[in-house]
Amino acid sequence: MTVNTALRTLLESVCLSETGPTRLSNEDSLVVVDYAEQGQPEKGVLLVVSDGMGGHNAGEIASTMVTSLLPDFYRSSSVINCAEALVQSVIAVNEQVYDRSMSDRTLRGMGATVVAAVVVNGCVAVVNVGDSRAYLLHNDILRQVSHDDTLRQNHFGIFPPKFGEELSHVLTQAIGPHMMVSPHVSISKVTEGDMLLLSSDGLTSVVTDEEIRYILTNKPLEETSKALFDMAIAREGDDNISVIISSIN
Repeated sequence: MTVNTALRTLLESVCLSETGPTRLSNEDSLVVVDYAEQGQPEKGVLLVVSDGMGGHNAGEIASTMVTSLLPDFYRSSSVINCAEALVQSVIAVNEQVYDRSMSDRTLRGMGATVVAAVVVNGCVAVVNVGDSRAYLLHNDILRQVSHDDTLRQNHFGIFPPKFGEELSHVLTQAIGPHMMVSPHVSISKVTEGDMLLLSSDGLTSVVTDEEIRYILTNKPLEETSKALFDMAIAREGDDNISVIISSIN
């Protein structure tokens, strides 16, 4: 298990990425970058979680490309608006992952989800593709600030309820499989005491939003990621689990 705690200019964050009880490898990847440490405080703090998919080690390669390329694309962007810069950076990453998969037959069709957040100037911009999620906790109220790219979400109410669980795992877009993607973006104000959570679906497929809210509001920050992981394992979660939890200072 990997648990790291990092103090940032605007945030205090805990990160956890774990293979899980049944998987042989971890295809998730995550990163936290404080651009003030690189002399670019106007870029804020970037949080990224990516969940890879594909045969053999392709998923791991795809998610690692996302978390290694996205911070560089965002840092070098000349776009002043942070949300727009992040959207364009995600699109650029998709092109790189797609090109890599097309150039290597063993990686053909590989892909990854991405959920990324930039916290700067009292706001958080969240951009996502796929079903990795972001949540914002404000005044003890938890709300999802990302959009699930799944058949269940995109066609809610069309299919009978008995198919809901199966459809929740069918992605409608991801990073890498296709040349073009349409990232979702949301912007929210944040204040001192708010919390931000980014995670792969290894957590959210077995732990409810209310359970996440309870842990975030009742555990010290440094204990939250481990508590959520333990709850997912207790529910017999069998996927990789990755989570970043940040408290706004």
